[in-house]
Amino acid sequence: MTATPVDTSIWTSKDIITAIIATGLLSAAASWLVDLVKTWWNTRKVARYGAMRCAAELERYAVDCWHEFIMGQGEFQQHQNISGGSLPPAPEFPNDIDWKALEPELANAVLSFTNIIKVSESLANYSHVWEQNPSTTTQLQRNAG
Repeated sequence: MTATPVDTSIWTSKDIITAIIATGLLSAAASWLVDLVKTWWNTRKVARYGAMRCAAELERYAVDCWHEFIMGQGEFQQHQNISGGSLPPAPEFPNDIDWKALEPELANAVLSFTNIIKVSESLANYSHVWEQNPSTTTQLQRNAG
């Protein structure tokens, strides 16, 4: 039997340098990927929290509209006339919401809600004053809420 010679130079300097560079690149890529996932996750959390805060404000506004509607119905049943109520004040959304984190359709719907309320109130006032139709205000209160 003859012995096989053993190769004593397993790693050359070129192999070592290549391994160091590859390890550095893999480490940088993994770090970048972890940062990307963290940023995406935080943006989702911020958007979800902002949407919940907007929903809470809109629910409060719906309750206010419901209250005005019920009071208008009671006044109409008592006097067969409504003295000309108005919609409750538009909800004030928190200033610190990151609107860019929300879905564009949701952000647009929330931000334009105040304008829709103003238009609805103008229509109700016109109907009440010029058309002598008191029920339009309560109808708009019910629809807005």
